[in-house]
Amino acid sequence: MGAKNIRADSLITNIVYHLDYSKSKISEIRNKFYWFSGIAVGVILLLSVVSHFISRNNIFWIDTATHSLFESYCGIISLIIAYVIYREYRSSGKISNFLLFLGFFSMGVFDFFHAYSNHCATLFVWFHSLSAFSGALFFLLSALSIRNNAKAPPWLRHTLVISGITVIIISAVIISKFPSPLPYAVTIGGTHHTPVNLPVVGEFSTSTIIFNILSAVFFLFSGLYFFRYFRKTNDV
Repeated sequence: MGAKNIRADSLITNIVYHLDYSKSKISEIRNKFYWFSGIAVGVILLLSVVSHFISRNNIFWIDTATHSLFESYCGIISLIIAYVIYREYRSSGKISNFLLFLGFFSMGVFDFFHAYSNHCATLFVWFHSLSAFSGALFFLLSALSIRNNAKAPPWLRHTLVISGITVIIISAVIISKFPSPLPYAVTIGGTHHTPVNLPVVGEFSTSTIIFNILSAVFFLFSGLYFFRYFRKTNDV
């Protein structure tokens, strides 16, 4: 969606990109964005280090009501962003937009299921891991296909969106109803249905660790690729 390619009916045109901005104004916005990103990353790293030293000799568990509330907000935000990107995909027809839509939509859906799976530790951890992994995977696929300017016909756009939504929701429902085939999420030697409001002492299983490490790697590479592409093309 560079300035030359943005259509008038594109929703993103009206919320994140102003065609009348001068080069100096765009440069100023970029600099502010770089500063903001650097400060945000620094704060996150600082909080991570502090929390590690504070909690290394103690055991903490979650307040389920508060956690569900905040995770619900995260799910709502993901779905709102997914809707914005869906509007853009409906306008542009680019496969990268469709994959980005699936990334945010899957994160939102799995996050909601995670927020309300307090009755089962396995589902609780796996839905959180699947939210991160599905989002990261679709982000990476979107980044790798961002140079593909081929446009899908309108009928195919609707078919892909409906199919993607259906598969993600059905997958989440099936997982929530049949958790037994899932590998144990925490090495506690208990059952799949151990509630998360119990003070469980254990380690995350190898499976969940691998999923989350892959999620981090996919997010990192997709973010770097998107950032590099933006710097070269000024394409949002």
